[in-house]
Amino acid sequence: MTQRPTLDDQRTTINVLLYGDNGTCKTPSSACAARLGRVAFIDLERGLQRAALEPHGVPVANIEVIRETSHEGLVDVIRQIASELARDPEAFTAVVLDSVSELQRCLLEETAPGRDRPAQGDYQAITQQTRRICRGLRDLPVHAIFTAHVRRDEDADGEVHLGPALTPTAANDLLGLVDLAGYMRAAPRAGQDEPEYVSAFRPGRKFIAKDRFGLLPPRLVHPTFDRILSYVDSTYSIAEPDPEQAAYMARVHKPVKPTTTT
Repeated sequence: MTQRPTLDDQRTTINVLLYGDNGTCKTPSSACAARLGRVAFIDLERGLQRAALEPHGVPVANIEVIRETSHEGLVDVIRQIASELARDPEAFTAVVLDSVSELQRCLLEETAPGRDRPAQGDYQAITQQTRRICRGLRDLPVHAIFTAHVRRDEDADGEVHLGPALTPTAANDLLGLVDLAGYMRAAPRAGQDEPEYVSAFRPGRKFIAKDRFGLLPPRLVHPTFDRILSYVDSTYSIAEPDPEQAAYMARVHKPVKPTTTT
């Protein structure tokens, strides 16, 4: 009888989506996966900056930069990574796609070059191609990290809802593929030039988020990939957070001094 592997035999990997406005630290947070090993980084945003990563202890030598933009080219990249991993399971620790929003723009240009108004069928085609690429990266035996811009939709009551800036079907597909989806934002800090970067992993009334494990804080400060993983592998927990998170929680939940009346 064939002995099938159990969950205990499988290597633990996680799939993460980080989305938000420009300047919310999505790219550097993803690049921090290089602290754990070699990373295949699909840099469609051209946002990787060595000078921005090295001061934060990111070993840039661990980042293999890929700038392929075509559908077939990216499918071939996935095949090459899979082949390397088949020869050496430690060849890569993670793959990063930065960003899926830019991927869809590139695919649309490839599918409907020069058209002012792409047809509905063009969007269906790029949605299918996006699904194929994201699923291919997700199915590799490594961590998969996706980034996306934020999309703002207004309902009939004028309420704004936030989600990944993708075609609706592609957004739903990607949210189904990942274990974690975090809405990134930059929060100003009094007396500080640098904002505080925070990711929400619990859905709110106005934004989409996801935590399949239920292990991350609802709001995680400085959500670099290695810090996210530290909660999933139980190095830290909601009950016993890491020092940075504990300090953030103390600031956010600072008790209000009671007012006195005369």
